[in-house]
Amino acid sequence: MRISLGILVACGLASGWLLARVVPDGLAEQCHRDVVTRPFELTRQVEVSEGNWFFLPQLWGDFELLLDLEVGPGAAVDILLRQVEPRYVDDVQVPFTGRFSTLRISSDGDGAGWRSREAALFGPVGGGVGVEPGRAATVWIEGRGKTLTANVGGKRQPAHAADDVYGMLAMVARGGNAVIKSLKIDARPIAGEWMWWRATWICSGGLAAVLVALVSRLLTRRRADAVAGVVMLATVWTLTRSVELPLMFPAIEGVVVVLTGAVVTGTLLAVLRGRAQWIMSAVCALGVLSSLGGAADRAVAGRVAALLGASDDAEVEHVFGPDSGEQPSKALGNLIRLPNGLVSQQKRGKRAFLLGGEWLYNRGQPGEHVGLQLGALLRGSYGAGADALSLPTVDGFSAQQWRLFDGFYQGFSPDVLVFGVGATEGAPRSDGGPLRTTASSLAATLRTVVEDCQARGRGLVLLLDVGAPQSLRDAARAAVGGAVPVVELTDELPRVDVARRLFAAMEPLLR
Repeated sequence: MRISLGILVACGLASGWLLARVVPDGLAEQCHRDVVTRPFELTRQVEVSEGNWFFLPQLWGDFELLLDLEVGPGAAVDILLRQVEPRYVDDVQVPFTGRFSTLRISSDGDGAGWRSREAALFGPVGGGVGVEPGRAATVWIEGRGKTLTANVGGKRQPAHAADDVYGMLAMVARGGNAVIKSLKIDARPIAGEWMWWRATWICSGGLAAVLVALVSRLLTRRRADAVAGVVMLATVWTLTRSVELPLMFPAIEGVVVVLTGAVVTGTLLAVLRGRAQWIMSAVCALGVLSSLGGAADRAVAGRVAALLGASDDAEVEHVFGPDSGEQPSKALGNLIRLPNGLVSQQKRGKRAFLLGGEWLYNRGQPGEHVGLQLGALLRGSYGAGADALSLPTVDGFSAQQWRLFDGFYQGFSPDVLVFGVGATEGAPRSDGGPLRTTASSLAATLRTVVEDCQARGRGLVLLLDVGAPQSLRDAARAAVGGAVPVVELTDELPRVDVARRLFAAMEPLLR
């Protein structure tokens, strides 16, 4: 009997260890080390405008922020809080889609201030808490865990639930300029850090096993069965094995629910005897085996991840692509990152814009990026202000690239658009879903692109990558017609020659 009790407790400790692993490796240590705890004060006025944002890259835990902000006529300012984006942890950058919450302040109209990441990106451009244009308004913001509260010019905002308990801070402006008159932040560590320590959940698992033993003893006057511990461990393993929370602390309530479910399951096994116990054990075993299957595993992982507070990135990744990193916040700030730095909408000369994703344009060293090479050729012929931009999407495909450009980057006003069809366009998806690009979907996208370029008086060049399926090549050529120049790559073509061929194809369109 003592052996059975020992096995039960050991399984409980192991269950707690599995729960502790839900917290991403190194996150608690990173936050304990990097979260700012000293007060911050801005000693000068700062102007914020379209393409010129204010950014504090430090990580903030709990805080109180006091800001005097002057918003120009017709302008709206988004204050990005709890901004968590891919960063290097133990010399490895964790890929995921960045998260943030937004407080919008506007000199045009008056409405709700808080917005989720999706609402800020895809909702109406205007709106926000109304302030008098050209006059400084006092803004107070408090962050306590995931709860954000604010008061803008005497207008108290309802509490807003962020995705994270820590993050960076940024301010971006649209439709005009704003001036930060003063800024003070009273910073504190993340509250309740101990709740995410591994020792906390390992001990909790052990206590849960003792609880199972006590309940079993009270109800049956027998010691708990080792089978109860094994099933308890299997339950936690099944629920957490495929859950990923990139640099995100789980919701404590969700972890408690998972552990409670394991305790209830283990208790039932401890209380039942004879045939009933083995029937339930068989049912639990079938549940574990079914979770190993693809569809069942994804369904369980999705529900548990939602229970643990993981953000749903589907809407953002539909436009920005998977693991889009900092792209959502940069798009909100009218910025785009190139290998040599950030670029705003401000246009100073001829401009080309490359669609197709990083796999198509940036497979080598930074200096070999096709966009950088093409930009150098443009500046050589059209002056220092010319440039060539591209979307830094890691896994881009035609429909996604056009959605992102049309939704967020039309304001960059390129003279020529390069539409690339990559070798991975027709590849099967890793999740077993339908192909992202078919001949018909590519043709439909390109017809929309051609119509848009014609309406805007913009040049268009079609780029066909090495390895692009022949069916997609044929569909792309047919969709753009003979009036659009086509650049087709080969295995033998050096990367520097890709830029030269693109430049030769677009030069007549730039005159």
